[in-house]
Amino acid sequence: IPTLPQVGGNHNQGVSDPNPTVNMRPFAVAYREGQVYIGVTYTGESSGSTNDMYSYVYSFDEVLFTRAPNVKIDDILGTWHSHSKDEKSGTEISEIITQKVFSYDYDFLELNHSEKTYSTVLDLGVKSTFSKGFIFSDTEEDPPFSYYITSFQKDKMEFINVDGYQWSQTRNDKAEHIAIPEGYSKK
Repeated sequence: IPTLPQVGGNHNQGVSDPNPTVNMRPFAVAYREGQVYIGVTYTGESSGSTNDMYSYVYSFDEVLFTRAPNVKIDDILGTWHSHSKDEKSGTEISEIITQKVFSYDYDFLELNHSEKTYSTVLDLGVKSTFSKGFIFSDTEEDPPFSYYITSFQKDKMEFINVDGYQWSQTRNDKAEHIAIPEGYSKK
């Protein structure tokens, strides 16, 4: 595997970092659909300046590393939906997220088909910060939940979190949850 690209100073131009062994820290590694994703934090320790602090996700396709997309907050504003079904565990999950500038609304529904139960979560106005493709949630969790956009198209985003969990969301301003089947009880 080749070494990570040397990035420093003006990160958008790919200028070499004068001290990568001091400034670079990994924060996550994950594999999805033939790509390895590697998160790297540039700490700015050698300069001592917070202006030199950056975080990026690179994808690796057996030949070269590519930095994940440059996404701005305006690109992700609106309502996004994800739906997943795990046949092995018998669960089905639907999430609707309305992303705002400094917060998001989170509406979650989980069906457990093997137990015929469902659970819901509705968090309105969850404070969040968006920076260079990262979304940091200001929650009671320690550390706060954070994730990174690894792929962005106008109507679809893919994410990875620090635990390596990956998912995608599609833009859908009229998103609705899956119907709760008759006879299911609330967990």
